[in-house]
Amino acid sequence: MISELFRLITGRSRDADFVEEVTIKEARQPSRAVERLILVGWAIIVAKCFVVAWAIERFAIPIQPGWVIVPTLFMAAICTALYYWKD
Repeated sequence: MISELFRLITGRSRDADFVEEVTIKEARQPSRAVERLILVGWAIIVAKCFVVAWAIERFAIPIQPGWVIVPTLFMAAICTALYYWKD
């Protein structure tokens, strides 16, 4: 009933809503090179986290390592999730 009222107000015909063609795209396969790059990136990030924690303790820098490590891991996780959920 509401759709008929909408058609009456807009002046559209019933044939305007007819679907003429539907195409289905095949899902893209993940790129092995990009997955390796993500893995290497995560390895570098983990190494960086250990170096940051070590350097903060070694040089008595008055901050908590979490202030550097947590945002790094959070942003890396977002980038990884966006790659895998892109479709």
